[in-house]
Amino acid sequence: MKNRRSSKRIHMGKRIDAIITYNDRLKEILPCCVTDMSEQGLFLETQTVLEKDAYVNLKIFSEDLLEKPLRVQGFVVRTEQKGMAIEFMHTDTEEITTFFPYEPCR
Repeated sequence: MKNRRSSKRIHMGKRIDAIITYNDRLKEILPCCVTDMSEQGLFLETQTVLEKDAYVNLKIFSEDLLEKPLRVQGFVVRTEQKGMAIEFMHTDTEEITTFFPYEPCR
């Protein structure tokens, strides 16, 4: 399958924890981990997966990089057994690019 991404995706070089603070499915979501990210979205590894098109507010614990948590809003665009892909709807692109110095995980 051809990669159709229009922006560079990076794999997190270290664990970046996150939590979904709101979802429109009113499901309780356990804390999760960001495994990769681009300027347009991210993949969350989590035990509780929402349905495609679910709206979420997400808090990424990025205090060691940004000195504050990163808050984003988006929609679930893909699901897998181990997690889900979130496409950003509202976020600060400048803050997102702060994550890009990480070397890809091998």
